[in-house]
Amino acid sequence: VFAISEPALIQAKAPSGRVDGTGGTLSPVARRAIQSAFTVRPVPTIAAALWAAIVSTLLAAFILVAATVVLHTGGLVALLMSLKRKHAHAPTRFWPMTLLLIEVTWILILIHAAEIGVWALFFLWAGCLPDAESAFYFSGVTYATVGYGDVVLPQPWRILGPIEGLTGILMCGLSTGLYFAVISRLIGP
Repeated sequence: VFAISEPALIQAKAPSGRVDGTGGTLSPVARRAIQSAFTVRPVPTIAAALWAAIVSTLLAAFILVAATVVLHTGGLVALLMSLKRKHAHAPTRFWPMTLLLIEVTWILILIHAAEIGVWALFFLWAGCLPDAESAFYFSGVTYATVGYGDVVLPQPWRILGPIEGLTGILMCGLSTGLYFAVISRLIGP
């Protein structure tokens, strides 16, 4: 602990040359009060632990979002390449069009399920949730932004819930865009 020494305090005399107004030195009470005011105290370990928890949670969030985007992008690219290969010419009849849309829908659902699985496995690995069923359930409800609230993350990890929900919204938006593009191709010129 760092404190200002008494000689440093005595040098800070009033213009009259007196420190306490009587010509003497500081009283023990005044000296302790001034030393206490100018003492540099270390940062409490609780604040340091809280800061470390926040940084580790945000780092985990960054990695999980990046993994989700990479997985989604890879899935969409694979789906588009498969559609180009199998359906060079867009189907024009009812059942072939229907089967194509069912295929696209199921592949998109599987891509989203894989992304939910990534988040669930992290929650399980980090010990955020007690078992795999709870982890997958929480992740699915959060990713799809259903948000029942019957299962919640522990205190240091709670911010991951809204981040997973936002990521799920964005990934569903990308899937919707691809689905719209497929339908546009089917009914387009």
